[in-house]
Amino acid sequence: MGGTTEATRQATLLTAKEAVFGTAIVVANLIDMYVLNSFNPAVINKAYRTDANKINGTRGMTQRQLETAEGQLDEPMDASVELIAHSLAMGYGNEAVVGAGDPYTHTIKHPAVCTLVPPSTTFLQGIVCAGLTGGYKSYKGCSLNQLVITVNGQGAIEMTRQWKTDGSETTQAAATFPILTNNSDVPYHCGLKFNAGGNQRWSSST
Repeated sequence: MGGTTEATRQATLLTAKEAVFGTAIVVANLIDMYVLNSFNPAVINKAYRTDANKINGTRGMTQRQLETAEGQLDEPMDASVELIAHSLAMGYGNEAVVGAGDPYTHTIKHPAVCTLVPPSTTFLQGIVCAGLTGGYKSYKGCSLNQLVITVNGQGAIEMTRQWKTDGSETTQAAATFPILTNNSDVPYHCGLKFNAGGNQRWSSST
């Protein structure tokens, strides 16, 4: 496969989630991109039911039936308040927004006890080079499985998000990735300030 790491792209939508679990967000609406510290193509793991253990006159498996399919998508990146908030909203799923300007209130709570499915989103991945549009893939039913925030003595605060997908993969050869400017379209420096009494506060700046 051609292309360099600078040509890899991954897009999603930070301001909404899938209306129904596993019902993909329209690709044209995946308008948010942010810098990843390394690009990790989604991995789809499939398990099959086969006849390999039966006597059938040949050697090995002759029939197979798909039993399960599960995907995983990892995102290592520098942290920002916006991406941390998006992660919490996707992890809990029970959220309410009051107001549309600055300031506004965004309340995130644990999901209701009778919630049947987790909140999910859609991702688009690809290598943006001539002749490689056949490798543009979308992944739906992506639910946040793990969020790790790493605070070092020096340098940027880092975070890694691990998503579980519904196991499907769709080619999107006609998709257009949003334009990625210098670093990101959201503030990209995140700090953790320790205050008296054990209180902490996140801060962010461009």
